[in-house]
Amino acid sequence: MKLIFHKQIDVRAIAKPRPRFKVTQKGQVWTYTPANCKKFEQVIADTVDVKVKGSSSVMLEVYFFFKSYSKRLWGKRHNKRPDLDNLVKSVMDGLQQGGFYADDAIVTELLASKFYHEKNLVEIKAWDNEQ
Repeated sequence: MKLIFHKQIDVRAIAKPRPRFKVTQKGQVWTYTPANCKKFEQVIADTVDVKVKGSSSVMLEVYFFFKSYSKRLWGKRHNKRPDLDNLVKSVMDGLQQGGFYADDAIVTELLASKFYHEKNLVEIKAWDNEQ
């Protein structure tokens, strides 16, 4: 496997919430993502500086670090909200928005973890998973 993307981003991770719905005056229903999640996804998208070819297979590693003022927690697993699966959804949507891949279906392996740390940080690694 070859490392194709590696970034550490100084940002507090935002989990992807359930979709929100808005009914317009004309009776149409719009689905939208809340602004704070969109902003986080845009931060991820802005870091993308490579693009993966359409038929590639990618392994994604994502590490979320949450600030703790208690040094004794640094390096320990973060077992509180936000949920890990929703954090990963936000990152994958941000990578797609940034053009890293056209469809997140090419992610065939995923490793994700949450930790306490001295500052908020998201670390993303992508590996070419072609055999």
